[in-house]
Amino acid sequence: MDSHLLPDVLTFLNVVRSGSITKAANQLNTVQSNVTARIKKLEEALGVPLLSRHARGVRVTSGGEAVLPIALRLDALLNDLGYAFGQRIPLKQAKLRLGAIETVAAIQLPRLVSQFLRDSPHVDISVQVGSSSRLIKQVKDGDLDAAFVSRTFGLPNFREELVFKDKLVALAPTTIRTLSALHSAVKNGLKVMVQRLGCSYTDAAENLRPNAEFDVIFCNSVLHWFRDPARALAACKRALRPAGRIGLQAPARQDYCPNFLKGIAKVACHPETAATFSRFRSPWFLCETGDEYAEFCRDAGFIVPFARIEETSARYSPEQVLKVFESGAAAGYLNATCYGVPMPNGYVESFRRILADAFRAQADGDGQVELVFHRIYLVAVRPD
Repeated sequence: MDSHLLPDVLTFLNVVRSGSITKAANQLNTVQSNVTARIKKLEEALGVPLLSRHARGVRVTSGGEAVLPIALRLDALLNDLGYAFGQRIPLKQAKLRLGAIETVAAIQLPRLVSQFLRDSPHVDISVQVGSSSRLIKQVKDGDLDAAFVSRTFGLPNFREELVFKDKLVALAPTTIRTLSALHSAVKNGLKVMVQRLGCSYTDAAENLRPNAEFDVIFCNSVLHWFRDPARALAACKRALRPAGRIGLQAPARQDYCPNFLKGIAKVACHPETAATFSRFRSPWFLCETGDEYAEFCRDAGFIVPFARIEETSARYSPEQVLKVFESGAAAGYLNATCYGVPMPNGYVESFRRILADAFRAQADGDGQVELVFHRIYLVAVRPD
């Protein structure tokens, strides 16, 4: 490849990242005709079209998809070259657009991003949360630079790397003690429900496809996470056999955990976090009474013999309380999609520090915190 084409490759990358020739021209401080000429020159040299125009900008062709990973590597190499000779990129000139499924965005990604920004403070990182299949499409379309997903896709011209491993647990009858026994039981008619390929965890329930195949569905601390709880409940009803049951347990009421909310109140008024947190919007579905939950299930066509909100409590150290928070609530409070503005650098670290201090302040003379939750316990039955 002619080395004189390297600027054209970088121009192509800029167009893909911005989504249009007009935006790319503005970012490059040039006119649209120059950008168009460089793209045309590159296409003629490679013998394939790289972009196709549409009403809202440009779309990457199959040829462009093949060139995109090479363009990204070239861009990264040039940045590395600048660092090797001490020529750092001006503050926030570089951008990195990441995608992640919910669990990664809430648990692993904040730590990785913090470490990365310590070494590369010039990079402006944005994060989008979604299902694996949706994120992969965004990478292919050039809307994201990289994504953390839940399975391999084997796409040509894209590099995949194992980053995390999660422990997968099967809940099965007590008679099934080995994987081979599970395989045999499935062959003999045992119904198994798993995550649908390409979906995030809540999407799996909202798009549950089986019809009248299950006797029991257990929904453990998940109901409040559904983006469309009515749709998820309707899908569960459709999947149950007549007289099949669904058992629900989930945080309930707006004060679902007074300890968490006291800590969040500190975050909301702290100078380091107040402005950003004021744009937080709760993603959770919460009702105030057992009757409201029961009515919600009846509206979906269920019979509800039991629905009650109970208060539970247990004693933990402040560090353990923070771990409980990180295992669930953090996926909402530290989810970039729940904010009306981008989370600035350092926000997540400040959030966690302020929250940890608040939990320590809640400890009694024995150094323990009485952690309180309000939970809904509900049984719903599909009519015969």
